[in-house]
Amino acid sequence: SYKAVHSGSFMQSLGLSAWRPFGIYRRLKSTNIIMKKLLALVACLFLSWNTYAQNQTISPLNLSFEETENNLPKGWYISGSPSYKANIDAKIVQNGRNALLIEGNGGYKIITLGLPHNYTGKKITFSGYIKTENISDGQAALWMRIDPKIAFDNMQDRGIKGTTDWQKAEITLSLNPEATDQILIGAMLSGSGKMWIDNFKVTIDGTDIKDAKFIIKTV
Repeated sequence: SYKAVHSGSFMQSLGLSAWRPFGIYRRLKSTNIIMKKLLALVACLFLSWNTYAQNQTISPLNLSFEETENNLPKGWYISGSPSYKANIDAKIVQNGRNALLIEGNGGYKIITLGLPHNYTGKKITFSGYIKTENISDGQAALWMRIDPKIAFDNMQDRGIKGTTDWQKAEITLSLNPEATDQILIGAMLSGSGKMWIDNFKVTIDGTDIKDAKFIIKTV
């Protein structure tokens, strides 16, 4: 429900004089000043929102692990077996300065990143490069999930095993913007061995995510 606001309080909140029966509001000149201030306020709010939306769109997602914190990729959530190790590798890379190395035996490790928006379009594609060493009893893979239970792919039928050089992996899912709560991407190692991952990319209908159109859902 809407709450009534006293005209004097409202005008004071805008930095304007309160209403009085006689005086300032009887003069056309003062009315013009008030209208100019109101228009300026509306313009400032519009510019602030436009700047915020643009900043959200171009904000980097650290898809190539160039930003680090405690020898791990900044912004990524890492979970799984405590015996598994995950750390930045600056020597074996596919592109840029860093790759992420995950290694372990008899368990699993998962890295996860939540995308910042719900995107309009038909298809979302998540790709990246994977290098492996002696993977057995499991696999190296990318994964992507659209919640709640809209779409999911973890490369179960095409995961990478054994020892391989850098190769591109890719997942494409159908979007459902009106029903989507969140989109998660990541990579996973299960079994035994090592995997390096690098140079991730997300596109919406072929457009890089930083330039893709997004929507903000309201409750």
